[in-house]
Amino acid sequence: MSFLSLSVINLFLSFFGFIISFHIYEKKSQGVPLICPAGFDCLAVVSSRFGRFLGVPNYFLGMFYYGLIAFLSAITIISAGSVGPIFFLFLFLLSGTAFLFSLYLLFIQSFVLRQYCLFCLLSAALASGIFLISFSFSSDIVSVFLKQYRILVLIGHNVGIAIAVGAVTVSDIFFFKFLRDLKISDSEKEILSTLSEIVWFGAGILVLTGFGLYLPFAGAYNLVPKFLVKMVIFLIILINGFVLNLVITPRLTQISFGGRHDHKSGELHSIRRLAFASGAISITSWYSALILGLTKPPYAFSQIFGIYLLVIGLAIFISQVVELRLRSQVSAIIPD
Repeated sequence: MSFLSLSVINLFLSFFGFIISFHIYEKKSQGVPLICPAGFDCLAVVSSRFGRFLGVPNYFLGMFYYGLIAFLSAITIISAGSVGPIFFLFLFLLSGTAFLFSLYLLFIQSFVLRQYCLFCLLSAALASGIFLISFSFSSDIVSVFLKQYRILVLIGHNVGIAIAVGAVTVSDIFFFKFLRDLKISDSEKEILSTLSEIVWFGAGILVLTGFGLYLPFAGAYNLVPKFLVKMVIFLIILINGFVLNLVITPRLTQISFGGRHDHKSGELHSIRRLAFASGAISITSWYSALILGLTKPPYAFSQIFGIYLLVIGLAIFISQVVELRLRSQVSAIIPD
């Protein structure tokens, strides 16, 4: 299939995507119930705290994205495909970001909300299709461009790590600051949730730029121990992030060390310990990724990964000691 034909398909996909996002916006702005043709509870999904990202409603993000893709596709068709490599790079980054975001929202629907929205699922399918089409006709051109401007991609990669590390650090600082009154309030929970979104934003940049670094030199990177360890660390970060969103974040207000709670025996203690351990894994892993990105350790994969596991184990141990000390300070006054 020709490049122009694929651009026409992208134009139609983006048009339908814009219609879906606009439909959700229209129903929300008019206060009309969002009826799902498949019988899902679309309103519950769209109205949840995950219906916004960094304070911006997802349907606004969708309208902006699909409108921009339609505009770029129209330019490609009108110019008969005579566009430069920067155009292809921008299209790749834009569609790749939307694809990752759609996977994130699909995860949220499947495992956090455990409810689906047909319009959201259709939007995710359209975003995936646009990314696959954009990648199919831009990968070779983008690969050459990435090879020539590797330093810029590397800077972006480090920016992604810096954003995530900064947000994780601030999140941990705020977590312990909020615990000064021995509890996490609803407003404090929202702050921590926003910081979590910033971490995911940094992770998205990291994935895109990491792929940009990997694509032109795949064979060479597969032989670099530092790179392989970073990939494993990032996998651990993702798994830990899933635990954070699935188990910890929805129950942050139960982290309190004071007052009586309506919960099963030992449940509150377990969620507190898990929250402290997850925070230790998160900040240690992100700083490990940052250090690996800034250094060139002359060690084999097993040695680097072994050091990382030792540091992780120490961090988890310290987190549990801190949790135990906080608990022991108030256990004599108010038991769990």
